[in-house]
Amino acid sequence: MNRLKINKHALLTCLPLLLIGCDSEKIEDPTTNGASPSEGVVLVDQPAPVAPYPNVLGYDVNSSRSTTNDFLLGNPDFQAISYGSFRQTVRDSVDNAPSVEEIKEDLLLMEAMGIKVIRTYHTQDYIDTERLLVAIDAFMNPTSVEYREGFKMFVMLGIWVDAVNSWGGGEIDRTQGSATSEAEMDKAIELVNLYPEIIKVMAVGNESMVHWAGYHVSPAVVTNYINQLQALKTNDFTKGYDDLVDEIPVDTWITSSDNFAVWAGQGDYAGDDYKALIEAVDYVSVHSYPFHDTHWNGEFWSVPLDEQELTKEEQLQSAMARAKEHFLSQVKAVQDNVNAIDPTKQIHIGETGWSTISSDGFSVTGTKAADEYKQKLYHDALRSWSNEFGASLFFFEAFDEQWKAGWEQADENHSEKHFGMIDLNGQAKYLLWDLVDQGAFTGLTRGKDGEGNDIQITKSYDGNIDALMLDVELPPYKEAPVNSEKYTVIGDALSEGVNLYWWGGNSGIYLNDAGSTIMLTGGSDSFPGWWGAGVQPSVQANLTGFEQGSLNFDIKATQALSDVTFKLGMQTGSSGSVNHFVQVGGSTAYPVTTETQTYSIPLSALANYEQMDLNAVVALMFFLGEVDGAGENYIPDGVSVEVSNIYYSK
Repeated sequence: MNRLKINKHALLTCLPLLLIGCDSEKIEDPTTNGASPSEGVVLVDQPAPVAPYPNVLGYDVNSSRSTTNDFLLGNPDFQAISYGSFRQTVRDSVDNAPSVEEIKEDLLLMEAMGIKVIRTYHTQDYIDTERLLVAIDAFMNPTSVEYREGFKMFVMLGIWVDAVNSWGGGEIDRTQGSATSEAEMDKAIELVNLYPEIIKVMAVGNESMVHWAGYHVSPAVVTNYINQLQALKTNDFTKGYDDLVDEIPVDTWITSSDNFAVWAGQGDYAGDDYKALIEAVDYVSVHSYPFHDTHWNGEFWSVPLDEQELTKEEQLQSAMARAKEHFLSQVKAVQDNVNAIDPTKQIHIGETGWSTISSDGFSVTGTKAADEYKQKLYHDALRSWSNEFGASLFFFEAFDEQWKAGWEQADENHSEKHFGMIDLNGQAKYLLWDLVDQGAFTGLTRGKDGEGNDIQITKSYDGNIDALMLDVELPPYKEAPVNSEKYTVIGDALSEGVNLYWWGGNSGIYLNDAGSTIMLTGGSDSFPGWWGAGVQPSVQANLTGFEQGSLNFDIKATQALSDVTFKLGMQTGSSGSVNHFVQVGGSTAYPVTTETQTYSIPLSALANYEQMDLNAVVALMFFLGEVDGAGENYIPDGVSVEVSNIYYSK
């Protein structure tokens, strides 16, 4: 989730649901794309690594390899983590770049955590990656005056990739990598020539193909870059210093790190270009975030009725077991697709993690996912699985990073800033408390306090588990069926546990000052494509018994939508996989005018009624500015649609 210029979950704030899949009308969550957990997910065995593969020798070039366990990826003795070194609220290479000495502090802390493989995210736009390599070399190189015998830290070098004009300046061309991408590639080759003993993996692009990323490129762009690097591999590698050579050691693995849906071949992520991508990489690097899916694809997260009488600890353990199964269901979708193309390719986890603080959708007012107790349960379960399966798992992340969620800088508690194992005050979170007790961090520090004193590593909550547990919330309870004849979405106010969301173009959705009317604005021709917004319960609504009922609402616009139509409806399915809608506006049967129109639409009249699962209503109402695959129906700039008095009736 580290970002060169933008952060993924900034997009989750403004692009919560995206049109993905063969059915262009399907609204899918960008982090899930429809996968759902199944009980007892079973994976086939991880294939053995195909030589030449990254090894654990480092600078010990004259050492003879052991006959077993000399591989790096998937080696349980070489645990992996995502690492961002910036400690300030702003990330730049002038005033806030971490020094080599600060990075050395981090390296020693990560070594104490048992980490020996680090993932980075860019090569040249910031100076921290080069300083990291300098710091590792100082500890790991036998010729260095700071050489530490036994120290090993290898790097998965990230190469940032984005499309031409991703950040403005003209029409985005997703068939071409930007000038930044080209510079990233050049720098990556330079760095692997300087530090071949350290850089063992090169990852071309970070979530650079998943469609909700505004900067995404076509898979052919990534595959082309990968093939360029593959062509530079040689058995006769010559390390470059003054005269750099365009070569890569043959045992350096090349991959791309992306959302699981890309690798699973789901929806639009299928076809020859994606097959060629899988064939080009040395292994598949998968991202999966059950933490975020607690909001976007939360069927697995809610406490079922038969568990609601268990103790708090039992409910939490069960919830995190379901989170693990959700993760495994996504990995299985990847494995099934990859094995159908090339069963020799290994799968490793490029990112997964769990935030500990949230002021956004994962807080006490949202899915109640964020806290240190759940982070430890998730981390420990996933480490145990990955060690047994034989996968490297780059847990996100080593340290909290305050520059993240730049669009919410004033919000210190945004979840993006709190995925680390150690916070900015040097407090080891709950999952590291045992290491603190064992003295692993004795003598190690991270930065200085306001008085210039070294910051020691201490336990969060002063090591008081009872104090920690006061901040630990149970997941929302799954609802029993609604027994009344009416289910209100918004009356005098938005119902408790109901949230507004929007995605795409410059669409927006908000409440009026009185809190009793939903105000909707659409896209415009300055943002070509679809737009949409909706109303979502924090826990899937159970409207079993309303099958013969109606969706009721009042609607009007500040300007008659005589030339504009859009879809309005509701969404069901454990992953929000089925849309049910009618057309409104224009000359349809449901016009939107400057006068209030009151509609009572039988659910049986909504599209895809035969697939309606009222046990799992994930969008109580949505608005989609795409008609028959074309996103040309915009609510004009300056025009608002007002929707009120929304309820379901039997």
